[in-house]
Amino acid sequence: MIDSPNCFSISTPILDDQAAIGGQPGVYGRVSSRPMPTVHKSTIDPPRLILITGVMAAGKSTVAQHLAERLPHSVHLRGDVFRRMMVNGRAEMTRELSAAAAEQLQLRYRLAATTAELYLQAKFSVVYQDVILGPHLTEVVQYYPSHPLHVIVLCPTPAVVAAREAGRSKTGYRGITVADLDRVLREETPRLGLWVDSSTFTVSETVDYILANLSAATVRGLEGQTTAPTNKD
Repeated sequence: MIDSPNCFSISTPILDDQAAIGGQPGVYGRVSSRPMPTVHKSTIDPPRLILITGVMAAGKSTVAQHLAERLPHSVHLRGDVFRRMMVNGRAEMTRELSAAAAEQLQLRYRLAATTAELYLQAKFSVVYQDVILGPHLTEVVQYYPSHPLHVIVLCPTPAVVAAREAGRSKTGYRGITVADLDRVLREETPRLGLWVDSSTFTVSETVDYILANLSAATVRGLEGQTTAPTNKD
């Protein structure tokens, strides 16, 4: 399996995570010539945090849900829910963030961190997914100094992302293109954790690969920064 070496990110992305994946072979991720490991319920102990990021329509929601279902005592934490809870005064996440939008984005990330902390204290593993690109990823990693943290960056090709976006009932890309956001992912996002080109994987294959390589996704602050591993066929 080969992780695309050039998965990128955008400095001020639109953060409206509506990713949906069908999970058909040839549409979701790159298939390895080696047999994928068969992984059922994982017995992760102690509880830990698995952060999944990527561009819109990269498959974060679907992968996070299936991953959480494979872990005992687990939570699927959706970062975008904190944005959608705002009724009045919500600043839209556009290509160039306004001051209000930037403040609300930081609030969103901090609310997710607080929520994750409470679940972790209650002995739940947390699979947290959101659009966290560019320097924001380094900042968010610092919010979790006390728990094992694993960062997964889904980086399917722009063509695959565009095809998924076209097949969704809702539009996530407003005022920005898939190519723009992909460039932010691959050129501006620090190479933390495990980067997975899931372009031809099924959802199950992606989750299997993540669980089999969780140690490679481990990040502990800036000292834990690693170069994204390359998946080799």
